[in-house]
Amino acid sequence: MGLGWAQEPNLLRRMSLDGIWNYQPIARTVLQADGKIAEDTSNLPPAGNMPVPSNWHLNGLPNFNGRVKFTRDFNFTPALAPTQHAFLVLHSRD
Repeated sequence: MGLGWAQEPNLLRRMSLDGIWNYQPIARTVLQADGKIAEDTSNLPPAGNMPVPSNWHLNGLPNFNGRVKFTRDFNFTPALAPTQHAFLVLHSRD
């Protein structure tokens, strides 16, 4: 039996993505009178940046419940080959 990816040290690289991320609120989650959940895209908070990981209620989005797009640039060194893959793993979120 051949070596699996977890046993091959050159195939597993870790990179911390902790740091400052840009965010853009996309939609507020709203509970309707009939109990259904809807999204409202009006009157959203402004875009900004915040440290990740963190509690977004304490870092620019107080009392916001909904969808938020987070973006950040990062580079792999050395660069990935066309046949290699990168996976983003989130261990916790608020």
